[in-house]
Amino acid sequence: MAEKYFVDSPLVVYLHRIYTVSEVLVVSMDAFRAGIVPGGLTSTSHIRTLLLFIINNYESPIPQSVIVTSLTTTGIVNYFACIDSLKELSNLNLVAGNDDGYILTDTGRSVVNTLHSEIPLTVRTKAVEAIRQNMLLHINTKQHNTLIEKLDDGYLVHCNLADPDSVIFSLSLYAPNYEIAQKIKKNFIYFGEKLIDGIIAEMTKDMDEE
Repeated sequence: MAEKYFVDSPLVVYLHRIYTVSEVLVVSMDAFRAGIVPGGLTSTSHIRTLLLFIINNYESPIPQSVIVTSLTTTGIVNYFACIDSLKELSNLNLVAGNDDGYILTDTGRSVVNTLHSEIPLTVRTKAVEAIRQNMLLHINTKQHNTLIEKLDDGYLVHCNLADPDSVIFSLSLYAPNYEIAQKIKKNFIYFGEKLIDGIIAEMTKDMDEE
């Protein structure tokens, strides 16, 4: 495969590293296969290429926690294989950053532009959507604060929208069980601003607009 490229190119160095016997194309250990759904990735090279693709696809650095959560909860990649592959990509200088956020290097970008088509489109699409949702959750969690309080007969979900200096909006909702409390919490984190806009619009309109 590497014969198509100049021997000293970054792509050849990468291909040589991931396709050697010592790296093992298909992860054989059960620990590196657990949790993968049919159609998920077990090939070391494919996992690394997918990681490069999703990091390249997003406009800002992606935290390791977001990458791992996105790929493992969807069953695309095993947790240990994901962590191991991120470390190796960093060692190969294909990604830069740390656990707080990864970006591609120029070498990583040239590699993914060449190899991304080896990953099935359905897998790429699923991974990108998972990253989008979890990045939204990651960003909103910093401003859309929630706290679930246990009551004798249920739960009280405290929701507020805050900036660094003050609380902009605060609301508490009763939930009869923990499952509903979690749904309220998740929906407020995802859609808090839209919900607040709707409440404020209703609360501030004139009565004759009814």
